[in-house]
Formats: sequence, structure tokens, C-alpha cells
Amino acid sequence: MQTQVIAAEQASTNRYWQPPPLPPREIELTIRLQIPEGDGADVGIRPSFALELPEPWEDMLHQRLYEGVHAGLASVGTPIPDGGIGVHITRLHLSPPVTSDTGAVEVRRIGDALAALAASTVAALWAGLMSLDGVSMR
Repeated sequence: MQTQVIAAEQASTNRYWQPPPLPPREIELTIRLQIPEGDGADVGIRPSFALELPEPWEDMLHQRLYEGVHAGLASVGTPIPDGGIGVHITRLHLSPPVTSDTGAVEVRRIGDALAALAASTVAALWAGLMSLDGVSMR
């Protein structure tokens, strides 16, 4: 029996104007939810964006994205469906880019923004899938 795959995707461009001397910041983010997840996990998070982040900041910014994904799912307050949820982060673009010279305070701010954007995007996609596509819960 073929399993039906349902999905939803959102792309956003977010601009933040900061006080001088900080430059404006732009974050482009595309997230796709897919049910079933595909590999047997309850929540499978797969970053497949092309942005390369410098060593001191890569893990921290990825962790903030993952925290945002889990917070977004939790905020909807419904159980994960049979087959799990795949979360594909297909685009992340930061302008100006994060470099190895970017300070820790600025990277922390970017991480906070990434977590918030991921949480709100995932929550909207998850709620939409449940209401529009009739996702069956456990």
C-alpha cells in the first residue's frame, strides 16, 4: 500500500533595520514540512541549504534553527502523526553574511532571530497541514 505524502512550504524574507553603526540585516528562510517523515523519526530535521557558516558559529546557528523547529511544533500542542514529520530547511541566506570575524553578541542576536523565524514558520505550516489536509493524529 502506497503511503500518501502531504507537504507544505513557506519562504520568507525578513528585514531588520538596526541602529547605526550596525547594517540592516536580511534573513531569507524556506522551510518545508512533509508527512510522513521518511526515515522513521518522529521529527526529522534536514538542513539542505547552501549557506556555509564559519566554524565558530555553524553549530550554534544550526542548533538555534533546530530549537525553533521544536518550539514551533510544540506551540501547536498536538501530537506528532504516525510516520513522523520531516522538516526540510531548504534555504537560508543571511545578509550581511556571518563571517569568522562576526562578534559573539551579533551571532547570538542572529541565532535568536533564526529560532523565532523557524518557530513561527513551522507552527504556521503544521497548523495549516492539520486543518487543510486533515492530518491523522496518533
